[in-house]
Amino acid sequence: MGNKGDDNDAFIRLIAHDLRTPLTALQLNAQLIERTAIADGRDKDVRWSRLIASSARKMEHMIQLLVDAERLRAGRIELARERIAFAGWLEDWLAGAAPRGGLPRLKVVATDRSVVVLADARRLQQALLALVEVAVRSFDEEAPISIEVGRTAAGLSCSFLGPRLEMAAADKLSQLTAGHDIEMHYVKAVLEAHGGSLSFVGSDAVAMGFEVTLPIT
Repeated sequence: MGNKGDDNDAFIRLIAHDLRTPLTALQLNAQLIERTAIADGRDKDVRWSRLIASSARKMEHMIQLLVDAERLRAGRIELARERIAFAGWLEDWLAGAAPRGGLPRLKVVATDRSVVVLADARRLQQALLALVEVAVRSFDEEAPISIEVGRTAAGLSCSFLGPRLEMAAADKLSQLTAGHDIEMHYVKAVLEAHGGSLSFVGSDAVAMGFEVTLPIT
């Protein structure tokens, strides 16, 4: 009898393969429509074909996130761990990144700049970028978002905080990240592979968001 994790991994890979075939056809057809529309001067059709191609690329990216999440959970991806001075690393990375929604809304507040984690920088960046984009979309378009970095009994704490929203008492993390289930599944898989976690947090009467915890070296 096969290992359950291996069976899940094989099943997800099979689904991903089957989904990528029509997605590839969709992208190719969108490119053909775009070329014809450009040649004929049909600007509206050009915009629509590019929107279709963009949506197909997003779907392909989400499929890859799902595959990678399951491979991480099954221990089939070896993390390239390195020592990272987290606060400075986060600031440098955000300075060079351009998440959708814009960077001016983001402010890093580090209460402890000495915290060092042992992490796969690329995988951790992917996970944090997903969290930044979810935070930008979850809160009001003009609302500032703070990323608070510090040390707790659990290790590194990195909280993404925006203005408090009216939410039901049950499972606030799922409510806050609704519509981003695949991205959050990947984020949780990356953090758990590092020995960390993701949870909902409310820092005071006016702020709320989610908190990443990671072991400290």
